[in-house]
Amino acid sequence: MKNTILEMFQIGRKLIKGTAQPKAVPAPKLKTMKTLVPRLIKLGLILATFGSVAMAQSLSTFYCSPTTIAVGGSFRCKVAISSPAPSAGFPIKVSTAVTGVTHPATVTIPSTQTAAIFGITTSTSILPQIVKLTATAGTISLTAAITVASTFSYSITTLACSPGTLIPSQTATCTAYLSGQAPASGLVATLSSSAPSDLPVPPSVSIPAGASGFQFKTTASSLVSAKEPVTISAVVQSNARTVSVTIDPTPKFHLKANNVELNLLTNGATITPNVAPAGCLGMLTVRGTGYIAFDPTVGSSGFNFHRNGGQNTNTSFVNFPGAACGQLFANSSEISFSLKSAYSFAERKLLPASNARGVFEVFDDAGSMYLFTTSTTSAGSLQFNYASGGNATGYTVPAGQEDTVFGKGVVARIKIQWTANTVNLYVNGTLVQTSGMTGRTGYWTTNPAITIGSRSARIAGGGLYASDDSIAEFLVR
Repeated sequence: MKNTILEMFQIGRKLIKGTAQPKAVPAPKLKTMKTLVPRLIKLGLILATFGSVAMAQSLSTFYCSPTTIAVGGSFRCKVAISSPAPSAGFPIKVSTAVTGVTHPATVTIPSTQTAAIFGITTSTSILPQIVKLTATAGTISLTAAITVASTFSYSITTLACSPGTLIPSQTATCTAYLSGQAPASGLVATLSSSAPSDLPVPPSVSIPAGASGFQFKTTASSLVSAKEPVTISAVVQSNARTVSVTIDPTPKFHLKANNVELNLLTNGATITPNVAPAGCLGMLTVRGTGYIAFDPTVGSSGFNFHRNGGQNTNTSFVNFPGAACGQLFANSSEISFSLKSAYSFAERKLLPASNARGVFEVFDDAGSMYLFTTSTTSAGSLQFNYASGGNATGYTVPAGQEDTVFGKGVVARIKIQWTANTVNLYVNGTLVQTSGMTGRTGYWTTNPAITIGSRSARIAGGGLYASDDSIAEFLVR
């Protein structure tokens, strides 16, 4: 009979879970059935009520970190269970026999989660000792031990900067973690750089009580002209850690725009940039009465393109198609160039609408990712329009400064620099605008193209809004 009950119990569990079909069981004697049936009904109700919930989870993990703290310090603990918590959550009791330790009496792991993290603090009057904590759920209890020390030497366990390689003017965020949470009085980290003029850091960072780490930022100088490794040091309580950051101004792509790179001004001529990935070659397109001309903009370098406007039958531009060129942007963070204005501000406002000039546009496999154009607005302002990661925005040159910034014959140095979250526009070395960025991921394998001198070759075959403002020193870094 004992085997029969066990077998029916197992069948009952499988039926509730929907994983088995009823199995024939030999009929027991009638007297036994009179007592067995009510028990089976009661068992079925228990399984239906608690079933997979009551029997699925159990306390599996309990630990705290750091394992050594100073008197008055705090730490964090983690509890975990073997499978996701039910809809009501999974409560776990926390206890200790030590006074002077503040902790939650119960920690509840939320529905569908498998773990929870909670904080524990110690009193400044607690004696140095080993504090044992117990986490209990049902019949399972797990313990964790923390040493409270009268003196505690803090150290920096990790120090890293992201990105680890910078281009000039780019900013890195450096993050450090400590061997324990800072005491009630806090801590101070002293910082230094092996090249303070090229990669400066703040002299120190204050670390508040309870913090387990700290951050600081550093920006590479715009004047760095050669690849340079820099060592950043952080010291806490005489314990030091260093990290190496490289400043690398080397461009991934560099089109000077001179007669060495382009020695023929006819349709179909090949353009070989000063710096480019293997296989990234450009081609000049000239249509109808359009033409390209050399115009000294930076030294002897500079191209301008004709004719402009919303047509592409009489136009010119250069295009760098293919994956080899598109891959430049898989890990790039800056586009810069010099642009010489062909018009005064007054002349530009009188140009036929639309008077947009397309300096460059980069398409990935899906659409426009990076661009820069100039125009005047209906309100009579000088506008620089640009995009990064597919996000387009505009910068309005302050009233009264139009001819100073981009008047006839004036060369404006433009730089678009981006991170995962922001895009910065620099004009003549000055940051003039910062915008938030939620750009899409670029796809550079099938049909990307870098078009210089007009809107993209991917739009109606290219050549729209050609730039008769001269372009030189186009760089991607």
